[in-house]
Amino acid sequence: MNKKTLPSITMTITAAASLLLGFAGASGPVFAADTTPSGVVIAQSAERTYTTERPLTAAPTKPGQITVTVPSAKQPTVTTTIGKKKVSKKANAQRQVVFTDLTPGKDYTFTNGKNSVTSRALTTTTPVTKLMVLTTKSPDSVAVSWDHESTRKTGGADTRFTVTATSGSTSITDTTAADSIYLTGLNPDSIYSFTITPSNAIGPGQSTTATMTATLRSLSISDQPAAKEVKPAPSQKPAQNSQSTPTPAPAPGPSTKTIYVCPDTFSEAAGGCIKTRPYTYSYLPYTYHSVTTNLPYTYHTVQTGPAPILDSYETWTNSCPAGYNMENYGPQGTWCRLYGQAPTAQVKDAPPAGFTDNGTNYTKTEQVKDAAPAGATDTGSQWERKDPSPAGFTDNGIEYIATADKIAKVVPA
Repeated sequence: MNKKTLPSITMTITAAASLLLGFAGASGPVFAADTTPSGVVIAQSAERTYTTERPLTAAPTKPGQITVTVPSAKQPTVTTTIGKKKVSKKANAQRQVVFTDLTPGKDYTFTNGKNSVTSRALTTTTPVTKLMVLTTKSPDSVAVSWDHESTRKTGGADTRFTVTATSGSTSITDTTAADSIYLTGLNPDSIYSFTITPSNAIGPGQSTTATMTATLRSLSISDQPAAKEVKPAPSQKPAQNSQSTPTPAPAPGPSTKTIYVCPDTFSEAAGGCIKTRPYTYSYLPYTYHSVTTNLPYTYHTVQTGPAPILDSYETWTNSCPAGYNMENYGPQGTWCRLYGQAPTAQVKDAPPAGFTDNGTNYTKTEQVKDAAPAGATDTGSQWERKDPSPAGFTDNGIEYIATADKIAKVVPA
């Protein structure tokens, strides 16, 4: 740098400083705020690169099924214990291993090299019951509540509930882990259907739906919540109880009206009410029976002595007759000898692996698992059999189900 360029550089720095920071003169500091450009980066952290190793993960994906994802395809084998048996499987191209026929509600530990992870097998969660929708002081909101039986097999406290209010093409949805929720933003002049879908780690369960028969605006609004009349969603199957009729109610007074509701523990269904219970199972230990296998003896041939010499003579030629052996004994000369058949004997073979010799044949006795009892399946560690339907319930192929008719109830008009 030469002296001729110094003044111009100094002036440039001074101008920039005065633009950003202002400068002090005789009358005080002056700031050029109106000319400061926006969006200029004046501070920035240095970039850092982080390398995070993929973890070993496991999660229930279907009833009685857990999917394990391994950190690396270079070490694909995952091992767990099912019943009393250790099971090892290799991951597929997506680094996943699927274990099936697991017992819902039971925790399984999966190992992959030095890594391990524990996950619980689940079954599909049960639907909610006692669905109730009440008006509130606000004309565009409702209070929704329900009951739900969460067990270890269905995910317990990890169950989530998706609540949806639908009117035509408009819907309002919210999710909660509690058994009640407030929905706001409803149109007071619309009819809504309210649907609750419980979900656990393997996905959603069966939904429960109730539909309003009156708008929020048409109901009297007071400090007390007003009862809501509902009717079942048309998509649900009708209850099979056509011979009975709803219980008659007292004649309504001038300020009351009659609605028909499901009994306690029952929820809405087309034409009536239902309640469900998840299947329960009984477990039986294996039984065994003895199976004896006998095999006949087998033999092999052994030579018991030398072959006899039938003819022998000394020769001074380089050949012997056909069938003779030429044998050179050095100083004793060369001989032509004809041998007979060597004596042999049939010797019994050793018993095959796992068998013993009982003096008559080879024998082996094993303990063999019996066939599964009627109606039971083999889980790999024991037999599992679905229990009969509880009193008042039937089996619909998915769960136990009971039906009932609505009962009349007088509420404020």
